[in-house]
Amino acid sequence: MILLVTNRRDVTSDHVVLELRRRGQLYARLNTEDLASARSSWRLAGADPDWTIATDGRTLDLNAVAAAYLRRPLPPDLAELADLGERRYATGEWVALLEALYAHLGDRWLNPPAAMSSAEDKLRQLTLASRLGCPSSDDLGHSAVFRSGGSGSSGVRG
Repeated sequence: MILLVTNRRDVTSDHVVLELRRRGQLYARLNTEDLASARSSWRLAGADPDWTIATDGRTLDLNAVAAAYLRRPLPPDLAELADLGERRYATGEWVALLEALYAHLGDRWLNPPAAMSSAEDKLRQLTLASRLGCPSSDDLGHSAVFRSGGSGSSGVRG
């Protein structure tokens, strides 16, 4: 089975799903923002844990995953938690679960999550390109000003 780890609104993953269906390929799509309503369970049984994630009435057996594809995961939707502290804590727990999932699937990733994170780092890309002698403008980056409470700059620029 191929596992797609993505989000509900990812149109590219929608096209991948259509192609997998056309080919008769077994797949599962895990929209990460839906994890807040999912149930994850694992049992240590030898070298590999038995790990399942149940969401939307379906149960995903992670040991049955032969290959996985990561595309634009989003944090779980925890809007029902009114307390900001609880929401941050719960988000951290779900992010930790995703990171464990990434590690658990190991070399089954078509695009390893750590490599994807590194590839999305624009400053790293531009620095490497410069070191390799690629010409570039000094002004390829952009800056952002973060506002605090709607008034004044926080002084943070990126």
